[in-house]
Amino acid sequence: MSEFVLHKKRESLSLTILILLFIMPLALLFMASPKDSAAFVITALTIFSIFVVKDFHQSKKVFIASLFVLISHHAIAFVNAFFFATPGSEADAIVFHDSARIISEVGVVDLNTNGSRFFVNFLALCYKTFGESHLLGMELSVAAFFLSMVVLLKILKLAGVTHNNHLIILMYGLLPTSLMFTSITLRESWQILFFSLVVFFSIKLKFTKKFIWLLFLILSMSGLSLWHNGFVAILPFLLFITILWSFRSNKKKSLVLDMFIFVFAVGIIILSFNLLGGSSAGSALSSGNALEYVEQYRSNSNLGTGASYVSSINFSGPIGTLLNIPIMFLGYMFAPYPWQIRGAMDIYAFSESMFRLLLLIAALKTWKNSTGKEKGVYGFLLVVFLLIEGLWSLGTSNWGTAMRHHLVAYGILLTVGGPRLCSSIKSRLVKIVK
Repeated sequence: MSEFVLHKKRESLSLTILILLFIMPLALLFMASPKDSAAFVITALTIFSIFVVKDFHQSKKVFIASLFVLISHHAIAFVNAFFFATPGSEADAIVFHDSARIISEVGVVDLNTNGSRFFVNFLALCYKTFGESHLLGMELSVAAFFLSMVVLLKILKLAGVTHNNHLIILMYGLLPTSLMFTSITLRESWQILFFSLVVFFSIKLKFTKKFIWLLFLILSMSGLSLWHNGFVAILPFLLFITILWSFRSNKKKSLVLDMFIFVFAVGIIILSFNLLGGSSAGSALSSGNALEYVEQYRSNSNLGTGASYVSSINFSGPIGTLLNIPIMFLGYMFAPYPWQIRGAMDIYAFSESMFRLLLLIAALKTWKNSTGKEKGVYGFLLVVFLLIEGLWSLGTSNWGTAMRHHLVAYGILLTVGGPRLCSSIKSRLVKIVK
């Protein structure tokens, strides 16, 4: 009995020491930079959550990988706040922060909008509430990415992925563009989080058929539409696919039920189009001016950049656009091509596109060789991945912007193709060593 009491006392002492080691640096940070207090709290909460959220404790490797990824993202935020600007943190990120700072000081916060204006006003609200702090803006992005890691681990579990999860987390968080763009004042972290929630709730709806998951799905879709105008246009189609997949019967004699579900899903698209007038993308779709909107958006996105992968696209009509869709999609997915490489950044972009190609090949092989429930989940994830990437390809004409857009569905591609690619690389390395 005395040994048990002694063991408990040792545990309590260890816990007390751990808490003190955790609190003391936090207190020193508060004293050193009081205006960043809210940011320091976010840093502490996310690190503490790694130790208590059970999704990170499925294995020691997953826990260590997740902690390393989170600390790396915090490090990028702190470096940008106190030392120097990391690559990718100068242009849009600074504009968003400065705009939010000005609104928080002299303007009126207006959240009744979407896209970049919503993000700026969201930051302004946080600055007005907790004090203007560049670190706070970046730590909010890190927190959103941290939450997306939790959701990704849940998606991996639902998809039946049980091996190489720690490597998937490392690839997810340490891809250079992921590390750089989701740790600063950009909206990619929030897009990733809400898109991951949409996918997670879609799978839960498929498996349970419960109304609560449909409600969460619609709420997460609404949240996703806040962060970029393009999502407003794609969400009706995404909801259409999700409902067809979730409620469609696998029995051959359920033709009437399947037809009813199809008509219901089409009705959702029509209803959604009637409600889309609040955004520029939605207005263009509902008014039949989608081609003009895409052409103008591509032109604006290519201003001031030399990283364009398409010289001209024919938007003269539906047929011309359809014929050019493969060109736009391939350019978006895999540019810069070897003959377009001009400098170090182009070399990195080419390397990332080749990595993406390997992941896509692995994902297709995984889907082809899978059976039963997993095959359905993998097929759904691939369709959603291609849908979201197809949307981005319509409005993107340079690989600098494309690298940021690829991050949104990157976790989904990793879910399907990551385990197989890791196993393939491991087996080849073993053969080389032998």
